[in-house]
Amino acid sequence: MLKQKAANDHLRSPNRFDAKGNVHPLTELAAALESSAEFVPDWSHRCPQLSVVITAHNEGGELLRTVKSVAKRTETSFEVVVVDDGSTDESCSDLSGLGIRLIQHQERVGVAYSRNAGCAAARGNVLAFLDGHQRLSRGCLDRCARLALQRQAVVWPDVRKLGGRGWTGHGARFQLCPKRGYFSAKWILDEPSERVAPIHALMAPGYVMPRAVYDRVGWVNALRGWGGSEAAIGLKAFFLDVPLVHACGPVTYHLFRGEFPYQTSWDSVWRNHALLARVCFSGDTWHRYWLPNVFERHLTRETQLELESAGVKEEHAKFQERRVRSDDEFWTNLLNRGLPAVLQNEVARATATLTTKKRETSYAELQPARTQGSWQPTPTPTVGPGPSPTVGPGPSPTVGPGPSPTVGPEKRSSGEKKLTPNKKRPAKKTKKSTPVKRARGPKKK
Repeated sequence: MLKQKAANDHLRSPNRFDAKGNVHPLTELAAALESSAEFVPDWSHRCPQLSVVITAHNEGGELLRTVKSVAKRTETSFEVVVVDDGSTDESCSDLSGLGIRLIQHQERVGVAYSRNAGCAAARGNVLAFLDGHQRLSRGCLDRCARLALQRQAVVWPDVRKLGGRGWTGHGARFQLCPKRGYFSAKWILDEPSERVAPIHALMAPGYVMPRAVYDRVGWVNALRGWGGSEAAIGLKAFFLDVPLVHACGPVTYHLFRGEFPYQTSWDSVWRNHALLARVCFSGDTWHRYWLPNVFERHLTRETQLELESAGVKEEHAKFQERRVRSDDEFWTNLLNRGLPAVLQNEVARATATLTTKKRETSYAELQPARTQGSWQPTPTPTVGPGPSPTVGPGPSPTVGPGPSPTVGPEKRSSGEKKLTPNKKRPAKKTKKSTPVKRARGPKKK
């Protein structure tokens, strides 16, 4: 117990080396104790500079192993904030007595909402985000935190698969899903020539950012469930001109699963991505491109109404005031391709503006009808032979004495000719001469 107390006291000290620059004996002792099963880190008296926010849902023993990896591999003074997103496997019960700040949700609400909750409780001026099934290389978060403060950027280290050899991700490129069109990204597998290089997308947690940067690019409040959490940071960072940086060398090891360990649905994935497009892009681009071409056929009526709610519109307006890049730059700079055809045609712009106004009007009309439950489509009047359509209750109005006029082709007497002014009379049809058939000889056997 005395050795562990001395090691914990040394962990609270910022100095891990002796006067000659060699590793302090207590550092080696602390490392040895941390590798043992009985190691219990003590962070109760630390003044954190780095807050590590870990989101977890039914992680089992992986969560405790992730926490221990942070303790073993991080030298900067830090705190750990664990957000239990509605777990039912009691995986967070192993964290008691470790000095960890624990936030528990009774029901699962999603990664983005949980990370926002963890940031609200965190005290550090630098924030690191992990899943409950990750490991770190030594000094990974320290190097990323220093670089994040220097560049005022979001810094993402190398990513490797946990428990196996194989590829290493050196950042990612932003793209649209080739099959479905929503926001996506692609791993960069070639090692960069520079140790610090700009990137344009994130694909897995492990990234670090100063709190001032988080206040600008933090997750959209209405995101729920799974999907779009990393795309949200990349998209908002692009429009706000916040740097995304890859640090080559430090590694986060991630447990990539073949199947989801929790329930999710495509409805929530489409909703989250549509919400990102609604907030980050202008209303004109949303109604002209994203809604009709990508999202409308995948969204329920309730989701479409939610995207036009006062809360979403308010968040959209605030983001539009702060962003410094245009919608056109999203295609030309970020995706490195031309604008969609519907955004290039000026005539289409005017038509789409009218369509936008009609859509907003229809949403306003549908909202009260939805609450009353009595909305019915208005029948269109028939146009053709027969009596004219009635306007309001009562018989159809008559024009002058006699029966009501009919709408449709007029009847003419047999001897009356129809006058067609300014039109040439059709030429008379002439009988076609029948070709003379040539006599054929007997068929050859």
